[in-house]
Amino acid sequence: MPFPILIPFIILLIFIYFLFLYIRKKRISDTFAFFHPYCDACGGGERVLWLALNAMHENFPDLNFIVYTGDIDRTPQEILGK
Repeated sequence: MPFPILIPFIILLIFIYFLFLYIRKKRISDTFAFFHPYCDACGGGERVLWLALNAMHENFPDLNFIVYTGDIDRTPQEILGK
């Protein structure tokens, strides 16, 4: 009878599934990310981006905010200083 042999594997798969759900929920709930390809171009889109970040930070102060950018020739300090 192969069924008694499968019971530990089924229990293990259920455990792994719930562990995956827990890790996914924990990871998603703490971070919010924006993508802006050229966030240092000094156009109108950058102003909207920073206003959106400010509004999100005021409403959700416990979140971590990440801005992904395509500006590879500038450091984060140069972008923030602009």
